[in-house]
Amino acid sequence: MDIIKFEKLIQEFSKLPKAEVVLPTYLEIAGQPHFENVCSNILAYFFNTNESHGLQDLVLKSFIECYDESLLGKFDIETIQIKRELYIDEQKRIDIVIECNELVITIENKIYHILNNELKKYEEEIYKLYPDKKTHSHFIVLSLKEEKPNIPFISITYDKFFQKLKQNLGVYFVTTNNQYTTFLIDFIQTIENLTKMKIHNKHFLDFYIQNKVEINELIKENNELENSLSKKVKGLSSLLEIYNEEQLNNKVKFSNIFIWAKNTIVLEFNIEQKMVWLPIHFEFDRMTILLYVRKNRKNNISENDEILERLYIKKNKYSFKRNDDNRLVILEKEIKFNEINDEEFVHQINQIISEIRVV
Repeated sequence: MDIIKFEKLIQEFSKLPKAEVVLPTYLEIAGQPHFENVCSNILAYFFNTNESHGLQDLVLKSFIECYDESLLGKFDIETIQIKRELYIDEQKRIDIVIECNELVITIENKIYHILNNELKKYEEEIYKLYPDKKTHSHFIVLSLKEEKPNIPFISITYDKFFQKLKQNLGVYFVTTNNQYTTFLIDFIQTIENLTKMKIHNKHFLDFYIQNKVEINELIKENNELENSLSKKVKGLSSLLEIYNEEQLNNKVKFSNIFIWAKNTIVLEFNIEQKMVWLPIHFEFDRMTILLYVRKNRKNNISENDEILERLYIKKNKYSFKRNDDNRLVILEKEIKFNEINDEEFVHQINQIISEIRVV
């Protein structure tokens, strides 16, 4: 095993851009972050200058500014009609068609699907439906990444569109319904989260492709270490069971012992008809012993631990502090699992058990 190449791998990995931690949007919670039909429905609603959102022409104006700002001074962009899933044939439908007094804007919306649509047929169909607006028809592919569609379609990314939209949004706050502004911002954030994740995944994918041999070898070594840790935990658990059968001068004895989540030995007590757990948690380089009262074995929820306030353990030997879950930490020790002496460990645990008192 070449440790040096692993050290180099970790150094290179640490230089990768870290994924930004973002809270889920409402659309993501609802499980609708990248369904194109859902996104197209939302866009169609906000593109409509006469809808109840109160944003008037904000969204449509911002969109047009992305490809030809001069149109705003030449034409009235109040919408007459917005069509969704405009039928061409059984397998072909145009995502969004926006009809204004003098303009027609055709939008093919792409989130994750590949751009393999027959755009030429879309163009022909629009010219048939709107012959009087042929010279003022605009064809757009709206997508997460830059596309290269055939003319007259042009590519606009969501990032470019949203930058314009956010620049213009402040002007409309006074007249708009705050509820719909919130909906729009949530939609923007949802799409931006997809873009951020895609960028992060690309960085990591490139890194993995370049280093996959070393990464897989490191994963294998890690799995072997985890198996060794699991075997160590099983061995210590067996020793505790043997020692528990001996007569100890304890006022409190554990009534059950089992392994939880592979790397934690749990000693269970019954004190004043309460279930008290003493979990001994092992990591590669640390051992932690906790104490808390449980509601039942089915979940990991702590009971009101008033009874723990009346348990006595010699405080000069153990840390007896609270962790982040407000559970008592009896012992926290930095030690590599393969350096734990079996007999010393069992003696220490039995000593802790013998010193538990209810006061």
